[in-house]
Amino acid sequence: MVQRAPIVPILFARDFHVTARFYQDVLGFDVSSANVGMLATREQMSLRFYLANNHTDAGGLSVILQTPDVRELHCEYLQREVSTLSRLRVARHQPLKFSIRDTDGNNLLFVGSRPSLSVYIDGELQDHRYGANQ
Repeated sequence: MVQRAPIVPILFARDFHVTARFYQDVLGFDVSSANVGMLATREQMSLRFYLANNHTDAGGLSVILQTPDVRELHCEYLQREVSTLSRLRVARHQPLKFSIRDTDGNNLLFVGSRPSLSVYIDGELQDHRYGANQ
């Protein structure tokens, strides 16, 4: 199997303190300062932040973050009551996914690492791979 190098998206923050608190306290990322920026990591997901030169530089970007257990992460964010959390979405032969908008207006799209065989039936997520309600 080919080993892939990690990709670390770069986003811009209006205020490092606000952005760091959101990623650390709300989303559960580890946050560390770099030379001129900030790094947020969780499991295999990483984001690098630089301070926006002006407010128009920050926000408005979309980033896809792949995670091995998207359902578990979605449940965690439901319990944390993340205000911008979308519902868990599924499309045939695509990974499960959900999104969150951060404090700078960036859209974080969390996707599972494999295509889903799940469907919604009567408003409940059914997983045909395991035959269990989720």
